[in-house]
Amino acid sequence: MTQFKRIFDTILGNLYIPDEILQLKGPLLLHLSDTPTLLYPGIKKLINRLNPDYIIHTGDMVDNLKLELYPNRLKEYAGRLKKLSRILNASSAKLYMTIGNHDDLNTVKSLFSSAEIITDETRIDIEGVCFNISHYPPKHFEASVDYYLFGHDLSLLSQKNNDSFLLNGIEYIYILELKSHTITRLSYPNGTNDSRMNKGKLGI
Repeated sequence: MTQFKRIFDTILGNLYIPDEILQLKGPLLLHLSDTPTLLYPGIKKLINRLNPDYIIHTGDMVDNLKLELYPNRLKEYAGRLKKLSRILNASSAKLYMTIGNHDDLNTVKSLFSSAEIITDETRIDIEGVCFNISHYPPKHFEASVDYYLFGHDLSLLSQKNNDSFLLNGIEYIYILELKSHTITRLSYPNGTNDSRMNKGKLGI
């Protein structure tokens, strides 16, 4: 049954959410990045099932609309971002929203008034765990950082660097159990990279 559901969701281009995530123990942190609008229904379903304590989005929140390339589409961007804001703001999670190169700071501030807005590489402590958060892949690493969360392109893939975990949100959606440091990853549905305009290593 589980395999059938996985195949069914894959064919339909839905985000497959395994039942095992209901067994994860909090506090839980959800890492999202570079999200085209086709992902929004899956994100809503995931948040409703997971009920995360923290959500970190590392930028490019409407990634099928390249605002840096088409600044005249700001109104359209705002309308689409409003849909994501309704989903994230409805959760009980503490929100951290990172400004990507295709995001508008003022629009994000207006739609996520209760979130912590991150405009540059920032280090924060959550539940005694040290995070380095940025839209772009980090260039320097320090042993005191437990997790580097980022997106933008695939020039730096998810990996373990000494005692730090580097998690690229373009590759997967990540769920972190903060007490056990357990990492769960969810694959993006079919069509996600096409909707991102195959940004890959181009960093569009």
